Amino acid sequence: MDSVEKYKDSGILELYVYGLLSEEESIEVTEAIQEDSELKTEVEEIEKALIRLAADYYPKDISALRPSVASRNKAGSSSGFFAWFGSAAAVLLLIVSGYLYFDNKGLQSAITNLEDENQQLEEQIIDARNNIAETNVLLDSLRSRNISRLALNAQEIDPDAFAVGYYSQEGNKLILDAQYLPEPPEGMVYQVWALEFDPLTPLSIGLLDDFKENEEGIFYLNVGSTPQGFGITLEPEGGSKTPTLERLYVLGQLST
Repeated sequence: MDSVEKYKDSGILELYVYGLLSEEESIEVTEAIQEDSELKTEVEEIEKALIRLAADYYPKDISALRPSVASRNKAGSSSGFFAWFGSAAAVLLLIVSGYLYFDNKGLQSAITNLEDENQQLEEQIIDARNNIAETNVLLDSLRSRNISRLALNAQEIDPDAFAVGYYSQEGNKLILDAQYLPEPPEGMVYQVWALEFDPLTPLSIGLLDDFKENEEGIFYLNVGSTPQGFGITLEPEGGSKTPTLERLYVLGQLST
């Protein structure tokens, strides 16, 4: 290796700085550096670049890891220099590898979070589609010529209570909008009654036992007979065989 350019263009100086040359090659390059100031400057620039790279990954001051080329030359030990640089390169490689490992872990975490967000978005889209489908079914039912609308008006126990029923004689079904009923207390449930008034004959057609979870307040009930009206009472969990009239919240009569 006679010329400076041969050293600079071959990449040997970088390998020398990284500690990847054989001991024989390292001694040869060390001697060349001692004899040529331009090579010495070139090696120092490569060292500085390596130190800057390590500093980017490791926030502490690691300049103490690198003695100057001049001080190494004064020491006069090529083998000691080679051993030192091998250790320094290993430390820097460990630092960079550690950063890349944690950076990769962060990337994996970001990917996982993105996948979770996509899953949630897909679930929201499915819910929205289901809600649209349910809304379309509801609208089709309400637009039927055979549907009768009745207001279930508040009774003495709660003057603000209100509900609306849509009764289909054709299918003996009731669509109940109970959004304006107060939330039942713990251990109690709303019970819906189909009524005949002369004489008063109540028939239970269902419990609104998922009232708290039903955000829209829409319930579908099978009536099973041809009633004259409907009422809703508040009963103990599980319902009652007969309505508790003291807890009658709303009452409505079908038009004849």
